[in-house]
Amino acid sequence: MEGLIFGWVVLAILVGALAKGRKIGSVGAFLIASIFSPIMGLLAALLSPQSEQRDPRSATTHPEARRLFARGESATRKRNYDEAITRFESVLQIQPFAPATHYYLAKLYSIKHDKTKAFKHLTIAINQGFADFADMTSSAALTFLRNQPEFRDYAERGYKALPDPTAAESATIARAPAPPPPGSAAQPKTPILYIFVDQEVKGPFTRSQIEALLQMQTVNYTTPCCEEGANDWKTVADVITAENAKEP
Repeated sequence: MEGLIFGWVVLAILVGALAKGRKIGSVGAFLIASIFSPIMGLLAALLSPQSEQRDPRSATTHPEARRLFARGESATRKRNYDEAITRFESVLQIQPFAPATHYYLAKLYSIKHDKTKAFKHLTIAINQGFADFADMTSSAALTFLRNQPEFRDYAERGYKALPDPTAAESATIARAPAPPPPGSAAQPKTPILYIFVDQEVKGPFTRSQIEALLQMQTVNYTTPCCEEGANDWKTVADVITAENAKEP
């Protein structure tokens, strides 16, 4: 008798495990299997539909943002791209941290051949944790963006910093400083720095100004920072450390 009860409980536990991810839930299936029979519990689990799986990175837990995100997806499928952009931008007004929303916007702006905004939203999506690189390298929606001459360098740097031409349009970061006049002694150069905050390139700043921003907690040591004439972004901590090393 004890063996029969033990076997019954074991089967009920297995049925509960099989019901994981279904609407009936593991507990519901376990209770049916325990009270009635493991066979009935198994049938209930198999007949129960799968629970709706939502990408935790996609929209947000906010009900209104979920509704807007769903409408954005629907508009995208119907190729109503302007409406989709409006919906997804509205999601970001509620919750800026939404990697998949930024990724959708990158695709939509690529479709509309707006490479500046497409690069911007793709960069934010990657920095917020989006990591479906297979889709990124194969999606037809991103074909325009991948065909841009700066995309290769952008990809090689991990998609986490705006490509040089875009940065140059925003803040002339890539502009090389003019050489000193012939015959003049070269003077120590004060580094001109730019930062990437709130999805915008801001500057120019001197190192002392950056340190003041740190004290005011406007930026932190992990904020992206770039020296004028440099080809890639570093963190504020890296730039300040490098400048300190140059001092005698």
